[in-house]
Amino acid sequence: MNHFLAYQRLIAKAKERVCPNGYVERHHILPRALGGTDDSSNLVALTAREHFVAHVLLAKIHGGTMWQAVVLMSGGKYCNSRLF
Repeated sequence: MNHFLAYQRLIAKAKERVCPNGYVERHHILPRALGGTDDSSNLVALTAREHFVAHVLLAKIHGGTMWQAVVLMSGGKYCNSRLF
């Protein structure tokens, strides 16, 4: 699986749609830990599940400290996007 391509598609889909009804989370397209900014052009609204998937993809792409966000989001327990 090409994790980078999957991440790009997820972000493109989120940018093209109208903001979903209900709960959404702001996501930094380029994480601040990798030099991203808080500019609106670097932020996208994702559902909770999409946000979790985005961080798993980023962790698989970049490794290292990107896994910390996944661990924090899952509460340190085993979690997948459906359980999240």
